[in-house]
Amino acid sequence: MVAILCNSVFNSSDIQKLNVGIIVAFDSFTKFNNYGILFIEVKKPYNDNFSFLILMIDDLINKNKDTALLTYSISNIYNINSESKLIDILISGMPISINNNMTINNIKLKNTEQYLNYNSMPIYSMFITNNNIINLSLSIRSPDIDDKKFLEYINMKYI
Repeated sequence: MVAILCNSVFNSSDIQKLNVGIIVAFDSFTKFNNYGILFIEVKKPYNDNFSFLILMIDDLINKNKDTALLTYSISNIYNINSESKLIDILISGMPISINNNMTINNIKLKNTEQYLNYNSMPIYSMFITNNNIINLSLSIRSPDIDDKKFLEYINMKYI
């Protein structure tokens, strides 16, 4: 999803570099606010190669995964509010279930609509995914991105 969103921004604007924040959850039932933000800087590939972009993002995630623990510590242990002005895209995703279509703990979902109320990110993406289904909600508040061109590109290439 990160590659799809970055590629869509690159192809619908003059932007050459994006600061991406990916909200990740930690596997623990004993901690409060069990998430952090993984930060990566994604540069537009010179050759516009989507496969290369995917590999580059995967490498960046693996190299920078400790930033998620750092943001967890800053906000939950030291109670410091961090500024989010350095993030171009904030991505929040949730895989539901790999065995049953659209279920949480084997309870079938009747509705998977998502609402993005107020947010201050230039681009905020929230998605729910299961097997071959992705429900994506976007909020684009950046004047640098042509909303219509972005949505046309993402629909043409990935849907």
